[in-house]
Amino acid sequence: MKAIALFIFSLLLALPTCAQTPETNTFYLTKSVNGTVDEIAPIVKAELKKHNFGVITEIDMQKSLKEKLDVAIPAYRIYGVCNVKLAYQLMQLEDNIGVILPCKMVLKQKDSKTVEVVFIDPQHLIEITDNKKINAIGLQVKRAFEKVLAEL
Repeated sequence: MKAIALFIFSLLLALPTCAQTPETNTFYLTKSVNGTVDEIAPIVKAELKKHNFGVITEIDMQKSLKEKLDVAIPAYRIYGVCNVKLAYQLMQLEDNIGVILPCKMVLKQKDSKTVEVVFIDPQHLIEITDNKKINAIGLQVKRAFEKVLAEL
């Protein structure tokens, strides 16, 4: 009986936290914010920096698709996001982890006033390696991305 009461109490404590976390899907974390991609990009990069992450690659899909296919789409940028210390730890534990590094983040203009910020769910991504030694790092990265989204 005592164990059941503790379990229910734990669930009740977790409810407010769950209600405040960003939307979660099976392979990504997302949040919509007011602004344009040009306005939001430096804000997201600053929040990432607070959590020891940096942007190491950037692809402007709007520009690339216009140049290569002559099609127009709203602003859509793909970023490679990395915490080099954690990346190094992963490389020590999983030799071929580089095929899924860096983590991806997308900023896409949904309408004239709204940007969707999307992160890959690194915990889900790391699970495909079936290497239990690196699961904790995936969870650590996921929690950092959730904090970045919550702070936007």
